Amino acid sequence: MCLLGCIGMLCAQNNPYKIDDELYDYYVKAFRLRSQQVALAMADTLVVMAQAKGDLKAECMAMAIPLNYYFYQHDVEELSEVVARCKETAMRNGYMQYYYHAYTMEINNLLNTGRHMAALKMTEQMRTDALEREDKYGFFCCLRTLGNLYFTRQEYGTSVHHFKEALEYMQKNLPDQDVGTIASTLSNACFNCKRYDEALHYAEMAVAVGKTEKVVFDARLVVAKCYYQKEEYERFSAYFDQFIEPAKLSGYNANYVVTKVYRLAIDGRYEEAHSMADRIREKLSSNNLHQILCFKEGRYKEAY
Repeated sequence: MCLLGCIGMLCAQNNPYKIDDELYDYYVKAFRLRSQQVALAMADTLVVMAQAKGDLKAECMAMAIPLNYYFYQHDVEELSEVVARCKETAMRNGYMQYYYHAYTMEINNLLNTGRHMAALKMTEQMRTDALEREDKYGFFCCLRTLGNLYFTRQEYGTSVHHFKEALEYMQKNLPDQDVGTIASTLSNACFNCKRYDEALHYAEMAVAVGKTEKVVFDARLVVAKCYYQKEEYERFSAYFDQFIEPAKLSGYNANYVVTKVYRLAIDGRYEEAHSMADRIREKLSSNNLHQILCFKEGRYKEAY
């Protein structure tokens, strides 16, 4: 009885991913640091821990950490090597969702570097692969990736169509997966189409069902931006103060910077707002924020 109790404690899975709780806690810490080099060593440690416990899924999840690190470092060579290792580990361990996650990250890297035709070709390859394996998650990834492709090309209406297809497919065929992730992505695409009511609907869905703190926080940012665009400034300020400002961020988050600029502007702290707008890495987005602020200040000549 004592032995069974010990095994039960070692294998406790009271977390969204249903892996060992100790491994989950360590994974969360490492993933928060995914933009920092220390995360690579933590990922290696997590692999060793997962192998010692025989937790095959946690081992696959550990591989996602260097995948994210090299993706955001724009290190194409290292990313390619990690993608290959992720695919191999996922196939060996029988968790094909991580195989297709790695596939998707490789395609997203092509999109981020402007290689849209290469990304489309690889998406077709992934679709063929998923159909041959009869893998529902792989097919879902194809639908989502098409949404990403058109979103990157700023064809937001088309991206909304594909993201909706992906959401509906997941709800029908993959009920155990995290619907919050695709709902959050869809909300952001709707926002870019200026369909704020739709964006708010899907963002609130993501907040309600999201399984990770990142998914929930990203969705909350869209909720806040919708309130602002709908000119519901009191709701925006209250929501920002309750859910956005207290969050502990790891790394750069453009949507957070945008909402912070809005919040400072509502308080009339325009000098701080302009300074915050300068932190947006995308020059066009930064200039747009400065223009909005100038209009609010009544400095119409400077807005143009």
